[in-house]
Amino acid sequence: MTSLNQRIVSSENGNSGISQAQLDTKQDVLSAGDNISIVGDVISFSLPATASFSTISSNNIDAVRLDVSDRVVITQASPTLYLKDTDSRAGMIHMSV
Repeated sequence: MTSLNQRIVSSENGNSGISQAQLDTKQDVLSAGDNISIVGDVISFSLPATASFSTISSNNIDAVRLDVSDRVVITQASPTLYLKDTDSRAGMIHMSV
């Protein structure tokens, strides 16, 4: 029986396999880091109003404003760039294979 299986069986039989001395070395209250909040049972996070990244990899980025100093690179077999103004007029640039 593996160590993990032994601990699960031990736990099911009322013995956690963890001593009080081991528990005493752990923090008793969960501390939240930057942009993270803990309220009751809920842990939440929020991104700052502005953030700087050297690389973003995502299938979907929803942004009000995206400032780029050098270039935007879209890599795919047939990438498409969609543009839409505030009057809902739209255009696109598509690279076909």
